[in-house]
Amino acid sequence: MDSMSRLSPTKMLWVVGISTLASVVHADTVAWISDVNAARQQAQATGKIVLVNIHATWCMPCKKLQATTLADPVLAKEINQYCVPVSLDADQHAAQVQQWSISGYPTQLFIAPDGQILHTIVGYVSTANYRAGLQKAITAAGVSVASNTSKKASPSPTPGTPSPATPPG
Repeated sequence: MDSMSRLSPTKMLWVVGISTLASVVHADTVAWISDVNAARQQAQATGKIVLVNIHATWCMPCKKLQATTLADPVLAKEINQYCVPVSLDADQHAAQVQQWSISGYPTQLFIAPDGQILHTIVGYVSTANYRAGLQKAITAAGVSVASNTSKKASPSPTPGTPSPATPPG
């Protein structure tokens, strides 16, 4: 007899609930990676932009951005949908940070797959302001937001029936 069949129905529901909760929590968080080159390759393959979050462990605005703005589940979903997100500690990736001439933390770089910086956010920003910056980067990259969101299509008129814009005649 396997271990799952020995669980009582209540314990089984608890295990399933925890598993489901873990997958929901994961879906509502940004899927950060730490390799910029891999992110650029993935962005080229998927048509997404690269988002680089440059932060430092000693930086209080960085911690606030991570705990509030970037913890917003709706924003996290949007970031995952349109970006390949990279998180870099400035102290551990000093050469990379210096190459981008970063002057303050946190810095958010929105980068096209070809390496062009599309938009930059420096410092702590609210969720609404972060979302506006993300939108600017998406627009600059030419990523089609409409194709990545669900919109109801207008119903097609029945053949032989005039459309609302065409007067019967």
